[in-house]
Amino acid sequence: MTSSSQAVGQGLYDLIIHNVILEGQDTPQAIGIMGGKIGAITDHLPGPAITELDGQNCLASPPFIDPHTHLDKAYFLQNANRSGTLKEAIDIVGEITADLFLSDMEQRAEKAILLAIKNGTTTIRTHVDVTHEFKSASLDLLLRLKEKWARLVDIQIVTLPMDGLYRIRGSVELLKDAMRSGADVVGGIPAIEDNEHDSRAHVDAVFNIAAEFNCPVDVHVDETDDPTSRTLEMLADATIAAGWEGRVSAAHVCALAAYEDDYARQVIEKVSRAQMTIITNPPVNLVLQGRQDRQPVRRGITRVKELLAAGVNVTCGNDNHRDVFYPFGKADMLEVAYVTALAAHMTSEQELQTVINMPRTNAAKCVGIKNYGLCVGARANIVLLPVRTMVDALALKPPRRAVIRDGRIICETTEVTKMEPLKER
Repeated sequence: MTSSSQAVGQGLYDLIIHNVILEGQDTPQAIGIMGGKIGAITDHLPGPAITELDGQNCLASPPFIDPHTHLDKAYFLQNANRSGTLKEAIDIVGEITADLFLSDMEQRAEKAILLAIKNGTTTIRTHVDVTHEFKSASLDLLLRLKEKWARLVDIQIVTLPMDGLYRIRGSVELLKDAMRSGADVVGGIPAIEDNEHDSRAHVDAVFNIAAEFNCPVDVHVDETDDPTSRTLEMLADATIAAGWEGRVSAAHVCALAAYEDDYARQVIEKVSRAQMTIITNPPVNLVLQGRQDRQPVRRGITRVKELLAAGVNVTCGNDNHRDVFYPFGKADMLEVAYVTALAAHMTSEQELQTVINMPRTNAAKCVGIKNYGLCVGARANIVLLPVRTMVDALALKPPRRAVIRDGRIICETTEVTKMEPLKER
């Protein structure tokens, strides 16, 4: 058996992956796949199979999920933001022409998609700017990429009204047009409005659109270290009032960390009741927040531990990728989870397991993936990692040995040194 896939003729299984380690186990297993689903997991599968793959004692994991990114901005004006602030980045994007932004957007976004796939991410939820300057042009490009790469990655598209909804006439209808064009999720940025009244109206409009199109809601919330920014509570109240529990995500939620403890607890309790998902984006928020502070500097990371303790589903996202907002990133959810562990002080054994599941089971709940995981009957979506445990994967972030999508090997690397069999303890 070679280290790469090997065709062996017509058989019962489409693919057998031999010699893989499942989480929490020591004995190598074989995974049999047929019809794009996992048909068997056992310590030995003799075949026959159309294709076989030697897992080389790598750890098998379900694929990673990026629940929050901006493919339309990937690789755009990477070094243009001189102050490193969120405000300057927004101002730069707000001043560019549609022609400049769109001229190479397809190539830029595609580059980020392919890198994510190589790193074992097979589901991406991306926000796309819907503005009076861009109209639906950015959305149309991403819809084409969604269709083009559908065999390798699931892409969900969220409408992002960067003009706000009440600062320019016609913005609400623009958002509806984007949903009619094929966007999957309605988004919003209530804090971008000019006053609290318009922020509340912004939230109400988002839920009205969600009801009209029967779709989830995914909102940018309080991406600031300003404790007076309080749209998270508005969103939680509106979720409960609309009966949209379990269908709403709030990203960033940085201001929650700046609130007084009593108010923070009150808001977290509402978020829990609303069954919302909180998406923290530590790499980017560590860079953008607290820029005007003197020591001690606020870092803009939401109250991850307190949210988890209240039973809130918390996941993490890449957010921006080598663009005007953030000069780094390699579309690797292990890197994002690692930074989350550092920034949120989550290093105990139990906390590390929670962090490891943020871009996996927690993210699956966020984006609505059913039957996620490595079990008989599940979609045969698997990532092979040359490590013994997922904590090792978090620490080392190694190249992925292979990425399997619906039973097809879509990415392999021969750069990985063959793993030795496990020693008896």
